Amino acid sequence: MSNVSWEAPATGAAGGRGIIAHVGTFFVLLAFALLAFAHLGNATESEVPAAVPTDGKTVEVIISNFTFTPNELTIAPGTTVKWINHDDIPHLVAENALAFKSQALDTNDSFSFTFIKPGDVEYFCVLHPHMTGKITVKARLPVVDRAVATSGAYGFRFEPGRFNHLFDPTTGACACLYRSMTTVADTATAADALSTAFSLMPRDRIQSVMRSAGIQMVYLIDAVGTPSRLEA
Repeated sequence: MSNVSWEAPATGAAGGRGIIAHVGTFFVLLAFALLAFAHLGNATESEVPAAVPTDGKTVEVIISNFTFTPNELTIAPGTTVKWINHDDIPHLVAENALAFKSQALDTNDSFSFTFIKPGDVEYFCVLHPHMTGKITVKARLPVVDRAVATSGAYGFRFEPGRFNHLFDPTTGACACLYRSMTTVADTATAADALSTAFSLMPRDRIQSVMRSAGIQMVYLIDAVGTPSRLEA
């Protein structure tokens, strides 16, 4: 005969205490979750992978005494940086990999470049290589009492490099219009659902849905890496 043991479920006061303990643990975890959600909901500023263009702000970097001032600068995407030469000899401003390059700047000459993509940009004077500077392009999304959600094909992939997890139900093909799609909405449900749906739509269709669904803003990065903002 095999040895089989069996234990009857707890009943009475002991069983009741076990149930109460489990229920108490559940409510403690729920309270922590609600507190965390409330903290996020009240945030006034949120970093997002989508770059947000500014309203065309221009900042100046002065070239004087063989120095870039300020030497390091943090700006938002869409900001134009203007270098002005105050030295008595020419200078030539260039990004390290020559993504941008000025002409030789004589005294009081200037050169401007608009920065779109987030990231660190290092530059120098071609004529005087010891002169260096750095610009950090950082995107921030100001959000007050709104929900934010971002979708992108950079998430889960099938056979990396070939298929992403966003499928167009009308064609069966993978989403390829945008690198990232961020939606600002009144509710988390709308923001999450529409950030995915918008990833499959052209811009005119997105704006049409925004108006009917009450979506205030959408921030996107297209397939070639250019950021933009859509408003209803």
